[in-house]
Amino acid sequence: MPAMLVRGTDGYGYFDLYGPPVEELGAKELAAHDHVHNCYAENYREQVKRHEEEFAEA
Repeated sequence: MPAMLVRGTDGYGYFDLYGPPVEELGAKELAAHDHVHNCYAENYREQVKRHEEEFAEA
């Protein structure tokens, strides 16, 4: 899961860390944002699917 730490360290390596932005709305920063958003959206759709399967009416 992509993440940017606000403080501290990811001592266990749970996240794919992104560094701080270098340029506001730069091409690299926008690409990173798109990647993170797509990962979030994919995870969200998976959770909705699991919820619907678990609570579907029999």
